[in-house]
Amino acid sequence: FQMSNEVKTKEKVDMDPKYIITLTVTLFVTCVIVAGLLGLVNGVTKGPIAEINWQNTQTAMTQVVSDPDNTTFSDALELSGNMTAAATAAGGTLNVMLETEVQSLDPQVATDGTSFEVIADYTDGLMQMDADGAAVPALAETYDISEDGKTYTFHLRDAKWSNGDAVTAADFVFGWQRAVDPANASEYSYMLSDIGQVVNAAEIIAGEKPVTDLGVTAVDDKTLEVQLNVPVSYFLSLMYFPTFYPVNEAFFNTCKDTFGTSPDTVLSNGAFILTDYQPAATAFEMTKNPDYYDAANIALDGLAYQVIKDSQQALMSFQTGALDLTLLNGEQVEQVKDDP
Repeated sequence: FQMSNEVKTKEKVDMDPKYIITLTVTLFVTCVIVAGLLGLVNGVTKGPIAEINWQNTQTAMTQVVSDPDNTTFSDALELSGNMTAAATAAGGTLNVMLETEVQSLDPQVATDGTSFEVIADYTDGLMQMDADGAAVPALAETYDISEDGKTYTFHLRDAKWSNGDAVTAADFVFGWQRAVDPANASEYSYMLSDIGQVVNAAEIIAGEKPVTDLGVTAVDDKTLEVQLNVPVSYFLSLMYFPTFYPVNEAFFNTCKDTFGTSPDTVLSNGAFILTDYQPAATAFEMTKNPDYYDAANIALDGLAYQVIKDSQQALMSFQTGALDLTLLNGEQVEQVKDDP
């Protein structure tokens, strides 16, 4: 989808309710799932077992799809919250069901919900979503917004990549430049142009300007400055969308075409580290990242993913204890809604 010319020419970009729901539904398997996974990592993994209210989930999803004009953004957030998993507070490995194989582990290339879900398990962005659906700091310890709303300055916390390198503002500059580089043909490049309104993003995507003209600057290692064309009230919420994730340029240059294809060609700055993966894998694992800045509050020891495309098989695996998290279809909701 594209923003209308009328919205683009407004002095202040604000999405009307219908557009918010369109954005929410369109990116449900991307932005919202990523937020849910950040909730899994930063919420469920830090506390006791969370209740999954599948009946409410089914109701909310039905409302979002069938009546977007009368659905609020909070309805969508309730939906994403209900789809966030339960995990034990005592540690151990969470066994998670995926409906499809990962298509890409490159944050600027990935387009599907499964890939975004997995990337979000081992990568943090500038912001993350809290339990109430609000954007809160992640790798950005603090941030400032100019009076005119067109300049965001993010101050990064001390954080490391899994190879020991410090996470720096330059990593975000490189990642964002990759997202708008026509050579990469990122399907979500419009998140920086039409949606994020980052200065020169549209012109770079169109091949009219070089990527170095993008309105994002590493003032120093810990300070990232972003320039927008117009104020964007939801800009902070975009920061947990994987297209905006950082990429370590030096590491990327050692991988080139193999980037994101194996544990050896992936770096983590998040709660987990990818330890077992190959393209199109139907099972793979992650372990807790001991160098994660918030590692003391991550209860899980690891994540184990299984690709199970048959919903009935997935439910049986959940009921036998082989899975700790699965998805239900409409018929299964009725089947298990009274099961404690």
